[in-house]
Amino acid sequence: SPSQTPKDYGDHGTHVSGAVVGGDASDTHIGVAANATLYAGAVLTEAGGSGYFANILNGMEWAVEEDADILSMSLGATGTHPAYIEPIRNVKQSGTIPVIAAGNDGEGKSSSPGNVYDAIGIGASTQSDNIDSFSSGETIDKGEWNTEEYTPPSYWPSSYVVPDVSAPGTDVYSSKPGSDYGFKSGTSMATPHVSGGLALMLSNGHGDVSPTEAQSLLEDTAVDLGEAETRQGAGEIDIYTATVRHSWNTLQPTLSPTTANVSVQTQLTASVNHPITTYYWTLPNGSTVTTTDETLNYRFEQRNETASVKIVFEDIRGKNKTTTATVDVGDAIPPTPRVTANRSTAELGVETVQFNASQSTDNDRIDHYDWSFGDGTQRTTTNPVINHTYTSRGSQNLTLTATDAVGNSNTTKTTIEVVDTINPTPRVTAPESTIVGNQITLDAAQSTDNGNID
Repeated sequence: SPSQTPKDYGDHGTHVSGAVVGGDASDTHIGVAANATLYAGAVLTEAGGSGYFANILNGMEWAVEEDADILSMSLGATGTHPAYIEPIRNVKQSGTIPVIAAGNDGEGKSSSPGNVYDAIGIGASTQSDNIDSFSSGETIDKGEWNTEEYTPPSYWPSSYVVPDVSAPGTDVYSSKPGSDYGFKSGTSMATPHVSGGLALMLSNGHGDVSPTEAQSLLEDTAVDLGEAETRQGAGEIDIYTATVRHSWNTLQPTLSPTTANVSVQTQLTASVNHPITTYYWTLPNGSTVTTTDETLNYRFEQRNETASVKIVFEDIRGKNKTTTATVDVGDAIPPTPRVTANRSTAELGVETVQFNASQSTDNDRIDHYDWSFGDGTQRTTTNPVINHTYTSRGSQNLTLTATDAVGNSNTTKTTIEVVDTINPTPRVTAPESTIVGNQITLDAAQSTDNGNID
């Protein structure tokens, strides 16, 4: 039953697992794809690393149910065992890639299920790039699978070679139970190198890779070791080349951001999951720029346009691929209003204050200025300079709102002290003469003041 605590019934499973996802805790990096997610299924639970077909079949079904990308099986039984044909076909048709050891019985033999035509059978190579003598390999006739109960599928060729590819499998250093490490040899050790390599390949590039496509990538990029096909298959895996080819074939570059503000320096980033050496940019203003980095700073000059950016990617092999992306250029940045006054103190009703907002800035242009002088007076202008004479004494808070062409706005304030230091000018009129005892009228209505006479 599934458990969160892995268990090894010997040391084989731990060693194989380390070859896929092991790190460098031993001061030697042992795993091919350390960041991959490993699902460990114990199916050989009997003494000596043996087990039952039913357990193996259950483990295969479990791997598919868990939506594993790769089924890595470092196990097998010598000879052709037709009961494996349908399970391997089901694994492959589900989209999971079956990577299975070809066996350790030497030339002229192979093991099931690694020798099923629909599996990717793995042979073992040495550090000197030879196929080790223990590594199984042979040409299998389709008829060898015929029994009363089983018949190979019609699409199988009349004969085929096992293994399909080879990988390092001699004196492989990996993990052992109890925080230990050690060396092991076998196609069991070669298989996780292929599985981990496929994990690396799948992590670079876009979209799903079918088992058939994965096998083709492995075989087409394999390195010929100069040995017979029944020894090496297509050759020793070259995961770097396979990964580069896969990511190039599925290249889906993206340009960010997809929106930008006009007249503001924007960092364009051309993201691509592939080793690129040179980027050739054709920009909306017609200029061309070459960079070795995926980023480029650029100012878009026209608001309310969809700007086109063309990028030619050149990879480490000198191959080129072109993509064109668009950026919607708008203006989401409000102005930065700044206002100065020609005086900080003004005489009530006499001295005019000149407010100057010409140092206000915007990434595009300021459309108009809204002035609220603090004394109840408001005005709107397109000119950044305005004069005002205050009719109220005290601290007056000017509020300036600058608004750009698309309606973005921002506000700033300044304070003017309005004072009254001028004495009134009294004027009085009276009759030139009167009769004693009569009431007369004295009129001071013509008296003046810069403010109000109290």
